[in-house]
Amino acid sequence: MHRQYPPGELIGSAKLDRLCEKIGLSFYHEFYGNIVHRDEFCSNDDVSVIICTGLFKSGGTSPLIGDIVRAQGRRKSTILATNSLGSMSGDDLAMSRLGEVNANIIICDKGNLVDRLHWLVQQITRLEPSRIILLNHHQDSVIIAAARPFTEKTKVLFYHHADHNLCLGVHLTGAIHVDIHNVGFCNCRDREQVADNFYVPMTINDLGSDFVRRVFLDKRRLTTCSSANPHKFSNFYFYPYHELIIDRLEARNGFHIHIGVMPESALQHMHHKMLERSIDPSRLVYIPWTPSLWKALIDNSVDLFIGSFPIGGARTAIEVMGAGVPMLMHENYLTRFHSSRDIAYPDHFLWQYPHEFTEVISNITFDDLQAHGMRSRDYYLKYHCTEKIGLEDELNRICDGTSTTRPAPLYPHHPDMLDRSLHFSYLEDMAIGHSIQHDRATHVAPVAAPLTPHQSVSLSLTQKTSKVIGLLTARTYRNALSLIPWLTKR
Repeated sequence: MHRQYPPGELIGSAKLDRLCEKIGLSFYHEFYGNIVHRDEFCSNDDVSVIICTGLFKSGGTSPLIGDIVRAQGRRKSTILATNSLGSMSGDDLAMSRLGEVNANIIICDKGNLVDRLHWLVQQITRLEPSRIILLNHHQDSVIIAAARPFTEKTKVLFYHHADHNLCLGVHLTGAIHVDIHNVGFCNCRDREQVADNFYVPMTINDLGSDFVRRVFLDKRRLTTCSSANPHKFSNFYFYPYHELIIDRLEARNGFHIHIGVMPESALQHMHHKMLERSIDPSRLVYIPWTPSLWKALIDNSVDLFIGSFPIGGARTAIEVMGAGVPMLMHENYLTRFHSSRDIAYPDHFLWQYPHEFTEVISNITFDDLQAHGMRSRDYYLKYHCTEKIGLEDELNRICDGTSTTRPAPLYPHHPDMLDRSLHFSYLEDMAIGHSIQHDRATHVAPVAAPLTPHQSVSLSLTQKTSKVIGLLTARTYRNALSLIPWLTKR
């Protein structure tokens, strides 16, 4: 489910969701069928439960959870984190950027997936919430399995935030499907055939006029910035982030600030390339983490935000617009999901090919930046400002089935299909090459010599594709069925 292909096309799977539902319902009935004197579930109007895979110091999930908690009004909120992936570090909770929330936080810190399923079902049963909001990572089958027994007992909202790849829960039976941006809403409505999905915009509290960019090109130097987790700029792509940022520094004076963890090897590579091209490495400023991107943009006098590529960030884009910072976004050749440009203000700076990227950097003027800064801030105030949107009321309308809010229309999207085809061809050759190398390592007779990208192969396209898809499908089903061994006997 982490593979790059086909990105933005395979967003949900009713087949996998039904498997998770079967696990959850079977577990619930078997566990509670043995309890003769159990009380019936009776939802409490004053209780909300937000279920997530984890709380993390990076990324937009934790701030989004904080926004949802604050929108629960009088309800007492509990955050349940399965930590099913075991990826929460020791300081993630302390630095999770939830903001000020009045919520009880409970994290499951024990056992395998079955144990975590048991724990989560028990927590929901104990709390008896009138509203359950799901914010699972793509592959967290525990949350979807645990939620299904309650979709007919209380309100269950599937908050579709893990939306740039295949995600469990998109077709969860009985759940209210909520999309948080225009790309996700249109895709789920039109391609996934979720006929009754709702839209609620991502919102961020306004930090006020003291934190809005007003003056640009200080000392006639251009300060650019990007911010993202490593997976958003380190995946294979024909136009690598690490290379184009060096082009940016060569094209014009000033600094580039990278906010977010970057592998040491990538930093060293960039410094080496900068020295080769006579660029002072100090012009690349590295900030591994910040509690507020918005404030960091103002504190560092950023003139232009370069959206991360190949994968952009939706919440990041909103913080940038709140700060009134102009944006340069990429027209991704793989999918509009990866670009995030549909969330940006109209007529933002745009590039599709590297020469367009450097042209924007080279030619941008003070007047350009000032005009774009105003449009950026105005768009935030109109569509993403917490104080003006009223998230609590909107969630109440969604739960009542009366919401009529619709997202802004999508921008035209014209991906380069040749680039796209070559991209998949490269990945396909690599996958087959790795498969053959694996066969050799396990003493299986290889069908050909080890491959390099774009080298011809004896297998047909159909055979190669079937082999890759077959292995992935088989592995997915094996993992799901192994969640509860007794399920295979039913």
